[in-house]
Amino acid sequence: MAMSDGVVVGVVIVGLPKARLAMDGWTLEVTRLSTDGTRNACSLLYGGARRAAFALGYSRILTYTLAEEGGTWADVLS
Repeated sequence: MAMSDGVVVGVVIVGLPKARLAMDGWTLEVTRLSTDGTRNACSLLYGGARRAAFALGYSRILTYTLAEEGGTWADVLS
């Protein structure tokens, strides 16, 4: 979770990969990431997810973004 002045500005959810070939026991996948548009919130969340994954013994983290996904809460709420 990313916060600014005590307000949540972004969240990230990480889990096991969906792709069968990526399920090697060393890989995690970012399944959801959303921000309110705060500058650098996505980078902060991806970096935090990577550090947490590596601290847990994983060696790779994947993410996929569709062209029509902007990544802001407005996209989720619409």
